[in-house]
Order: sequence, then C-alpha cells, then structure tokens
Amino acid sequence: MTSWRQRFRRPAEPAREPDQADAWHKHAETLAAAGIPEPGVSRRGQYATLHDEQKLYDVAPSFADMLPWAEYLPRSQSLLLDDGASVAAFFELTPIGTEGRERHWLSEEVALTNMLEKALLLQRTLLAGKK
Repeated sequence: MTSWRQRFRRPAEPAREPDQADAWHKHAETLAAAGIPEPGVSRRGQYATLHDEQKLYDVAPSFADMLPWAEYLPRSQSLLLDDGASVAAFFELTPIGTEGRERHWLSEEVALTNMLEKALLLQRTLLAGKK
C-alpha cells in the first residue's frame, strides 16, 4: 500500500538543456556589456539624484524650431518657409482606442484615414505638376 505522500508527490523537474541554462548567462553578459546590472542585483550607493530627476523633465527640441520658416500665417495657421512658396502645416494626432468597437464604427475610421491619405497624395501630385 502506498502512502498519501507518495501518491501526490510532484514529478521531478526535467533537467535543463545546456542551451536554456546558458541563455540567462548570455543575457546577463549582454546587459553587463551595455553597463546595465543583472536583474535582482542590488546597486547600493547608486540612488537617484536631483539632477537625475530634472533630466526626466527636459524638453526635447521642437521640430518646428528646425524648419527654415520665414513667418507664421495666422489665417491658414501654417508656416511660410524661407523659399517664399512652400508652406508647412502641423497636425496634432491623438490615438483613439478601438478595442470593443463595432465593425461599423471601425469602417468609418478607416474611410476617414483613406480620405486623408488620398487628399495628401492628390496635393503632392498637384504640386509636382506645377514644377
């Protein structure tokens, strides 16, 4: 007769293959080469400083600051570029959630996207024809 413990004993874990055991060491070596400590290892004495915190709030340079623009056109809300003919327009894109949306709603969003892509393509072909 077998005891209760013998019947419900966990099976022994299969031995790991050498590739699986070496994967962690390869990962740790890759992190160390990049100057990143191994996960789970304490980094005593390396606390965040006020300078580290301030770096989190630094603002990246604006894309508009890099453009060769001459003046802002308030009527069209665009920038006239240095060549006097080209105009730059800016759009703020906000992602929207599509999880759980009905197929009809999604098809309207796709139609709007297609319409914008066609309008931009048409504008590009018209501008190319003027040159």
